[in-house]
Amino acid sequence: MEDEEFDDILIRKEIWRYHVISYLTPSDILIFKQISRLGKQVSVGLFSERYIIASGLNAFIFDAETHQVIQTLKGHTDCIRCCKFSRDGRRVVTISEDDTAKIWDSLTGTILFTFEGNWARACHFSPDGTLLITASSNDYTARVCNAKNGRYIFILNHTDIVWDCAFAPDSKRIVTASFDFTARVWCAETGVCELTLTHQDFVNCCSFSHNGKYIVTGGDDDTARIWNASDGSLEKTLRHERW
Repeated sequence: MEDEEFDDILIRKEIWRYHVISYLTPSDILIFKQISRLGKQVSVGLFSERYIIASGLNAFIFDAETHQVIQTLKGHTDCIRCCKFSRDGRRVVTISEDDTAKIWDSLTGTILFTFEGNWARACHFSPDGTLLITASSNDYTARVCNAKNGRYIFILNHTDIVWDCAFAPDSKRIVTASFDFTARVWCAETGVCELTLTHQDFVNCCSFSHNGKYIVTGGDDDTARIWNASDGSLEKTLRHERW
């Protein structure tokens, strides 16, 4: 893994990910964030006048103007991997190495629901706030839950690790990226697979365009690919020298 230099700070990425985030206090992380562009990797949740930072077992919601902690989310028993606000800012989802995902009331810090049994890599609320999806490493699935009552709706199956997931802007479709060399497009109402998009190596990221007409995927085959979201046809391949 290459070193990166930002604002006269030289730091190896793996040291940042596995040591800095785990052991700095929230105030120290904030200071680092202000002086180094690399520090922006910590700020994984952002909504209006607040932002959220996960550090170790806890997540901290800050006032964006004063940089004071206004809510601390405590309840996980292992490191938090990801945290996101819902679009309306009223809820937060966190996923952890304790094999759970939790939905919180962002104003009170109360746990609303806990989803157990999958070691998730990524999570997203649907844009309309009704659904939650988590991408799982341990059972090769993505799981779709009702974000209002905490119930599982259906499971989306791959044949290897699911590394990323995303909703379409209208919340009606889902795309998942997997180490089985595919990204798959699903109906968010039925869980039926509508399209399979193929790379020549692991697929590790995916997203819909803002208008929902295109899907972009990135893979370890040194390419990013743009697909027609309607029929799955490949529109463009962007090649890199290395992943």
